[in-house]
Amino acid sequence: MGAILVMPESATVGEAAGSGFTSFVANNSKKCMDVTGISTANGALIQQWQCIGGTNQEATVTCDASGWCEIKFRHSGKCLDVTAWSVADGTQLQQWDCHGGDNQRFSVPPYSHAIGEVRSKWSDKCVDVRGYSTANGAAVQQWACHGGSNQQWEKADSNNTGSYGSGDCWRAGTPATCRTNWPGRSQFIRFRAIDQFSGGAPAWMPGAQAAVSAWNSAPGPQLYSFTPAANDTWVYLKDSYTGQNGLIPGVAAVTWNCRQNQSCTTLILLDESIIAHWSEIYFNHDQLDGASNALIQNAFAHESGHAMMLRHNSLDPGSLMKPILDPTIGGPNANDTGAFPGCSSGGFGVNCIYGWGN
Repeated sequence: MGAILVMPESATVGEAAGSGFTSFVANNSKKCMDVTGISTANGALIQQWQCIGGTNQEATVTCDASGWCEIKFRHSGKCLDVTAWSVADGTQLQQWDCHGGDNQRFSVPPYSHAIGEVRSKWSDKCVDVRGYSTANGAAVQQWACHGGSNQQWEKADSNNTGSYGSGDCWRAGTPATCRTNWPGRSQFIRFRAIDQFSGGAPAWMPGAQAAVSAWNSAPGPQLYSFTPAANDTWVYLKDSYTGQNGLIPGVAAVTWNCRQNQSCTTLILLDESIIAHWSEIYFNHDQLDGASNALIQNAFAHESGHAMMLRHNSLDPGSLMKPILDPTIGGPNANDTGAFPGCSSGGFGVNCIYGWGN
């Protein structure tokens, strides 16, 4: 997830997305299809919730020759199910033991990061966020298909990034060329911090500058600067408030990684380092106004890590990428820049993400 929490919330910190699983992201709210309460019980209802990479927001999708698909939740092994075989509008969906029935068969968008409807074979109705809600906890139901944004879902697959030559592709040329051709390992990957916050929050600038400097001076393939450079990836630093741009209560910032087709996601998936063309980070006045420079530096450095495609690291208390604010941490440590816990073991330091290896 591209967000940092002010207080630890064990119930909302999930396992990071891994290879071979899919999350469904509602186009109207940018929130994920989610099994309520991380329940493993039959009958647990389906809702939308801020995308956190939890296993109750991930599924395997298995389709038959006709294109009808079973959606099996990773945490429970149970299937997305039209409750009680209903054909009525407004029926909230649930999870249930997989049995292969038509009320557990759905059409889905055709490829990774495609956006489209998820339609029930049984009822011929669409999976729908009730009332066009953008709130956490809003019911995911079935409703007559109408093409609205609350019936459009991004099929966000967590496929592994391919590796060509000896590593990453950041060479001369544009990021788009680099991401589609991957011609081999380069010396550095350049990121440009773009100030779009200081007009509304000038007091944050010292912390932001220190965060950018900490990343730029850290070992690893990344170079990070407010100064434009050829072939850099743009990181927009913005100010916002709770209830806007995906900022929920208690969250200091959120990172949206955006693709060439202008769709954006807060999910940190292993293929995002190839697909993302720019990032937008929104910092929350309600959490950061009046905060110390050290806390602001931690927030800017942490979210910049998400823009470089680092996921949360809940295993290392000294990691910049642990999912809580910590004013004692101003920049990345060896696990953030390196290969923790080893690239071959799913490492998520920048060396793994950009092909520098173990």
